[in-house]
Amino acid sequence: MKNEGVATIKLSESEIQLVLNSLRMSISTLVPCVDSGQWKVPYEQLEKDFVDILKQLRDYKREKTNDQKKESASYQEPQNCETCD
Repeated sequence: MKNEGVATIKLSESEIQLVLNSLRMSISTLVPCVDSGQWKVPYEQLEKDFVDILKQLRDYKREKTNDQKKESASYQEPQNCETCD
């Protein structure tokens, strides 16, 4: 059984995108006769993980924006209506 640890790393959305770009460049590198391409497997998994993280971050930001819009819309003062009096 492997001892696995967890590290928390704080990255911005643009930093995550840079990591993804670097991973994609590494994965696309052609290295002849090296483990039949098996060396790429951990990098491909890491890329998948970062894609998921980026999606979660963007979904969170979108929900936060939608919540703020709903909140500001619900606190608007009613318009004065001349015919309502």
